[in-house]
Amino acid sequence: MKKNNLKFSVIKEKNQFLIFPNPTKDFFNIYIKIANNITNENLIMIISDISGKEYHREKINQEQAGFYKNKTNISNYPPGIYFINITGNRFSDTKKLIVKQTKKEPLHSSS
Repeated sequence: MKKNNLKFSVIKEKNQFLIFPNPTKDFFNIYIKIANNITNENLIMIISDISGKEYHREKINQEQAGFYKNKTNISNYPPGIYFINITGNRFSDTKKLIVKQTKKEPLHSSS
């Protein structure tokens, strides 16, 4: 009698890390989905510019099992390219964020 050798492949979930809107001028949102709904990841966000200067560091709170989100105000950041680095126990990823210049109010003459 011949045995059937069946092979099963397990589809592994992938981590998801989204930043939007991008480019932005006032704020951005982060949504992170950790594969397999892993909890207690202790995610830390670090925002730095292209020279490596750190602008902000913050813990990202877990909303539900494996799902994290955060909204960050960057209205006082100078225009340029920034890196959003997220690190945790089993997660690490970096995304680029473009900060646009805010529109200045036109000057009104009082003649």
